[in-house]
Amino acid sequence: MRYITAFMPILLLISACATQEQKLSRADWLAMTSRTYLQKTEDEVINKVQKIFELADPNDVTFTHFKNGITVERNMLFFAVVVAVSGHYKWVIEVKEENSASLVTAYAYANLNSTTAVQTGPSSVAPYSTSSNAGAALQGRALYNLFWSRLDFLLGIENSEWLTCSQMAEKTGASTFGELEALCLNADDLSPKREKANN
Repeated sequence: MRYITAFMPILLLISACATQEQKLSRADWLAMTSRTYLQKTEDEVINKVQKIFELADPNDVTFTHFKNGITVERNMLFFAVVVAVSGHYKWVIEVKEENSASLVTAYAYANLNSTTAVQTGPSSVAPYSTSSNAGAALQGRALYNLFWSRLDFLLGIENSEWLTCSQMAEKTGASTFGELEALCLNADDLSPKREKANN
């Protein structure tokens, strides 16, 4: 985890979910959150999914395995000037293997709380307001495209490439403090070895 000390990025974070609300059709949701991988097993896919998050934020992720899937939580805690933000991002990935292929679905959620302080004296502050964000799945296309591009790469899909957070932001215009935050905000954003590995 990298610590954030700037005030403006935190304000952007707090308002991020309000800016990414969109009206998506069922077809939009399915296209954004699902992929089919031929000749890939359930275990192989889940192992690579775990690798994505181990590289993104190795010290702040926890994994819960369940039948046909994995849940990932990225813990978040940082302070900036007069704002404290805590909580986690949660990913739920399910894998259904049949007919020599794996159908993968992935949904990301944010559960964040922010507290703003007000100065009460020359060297003291007190909590002024608290807000929270939790509920519906995140809707950013760039976020899910980043996730799928990384999974493609780790699974050795032809012509795939590993994109860093900054590369995806430059490519799409998405912001680390908005649409990409569930994978990128305050993350180490490590890259795998350049060879495509199936081991």
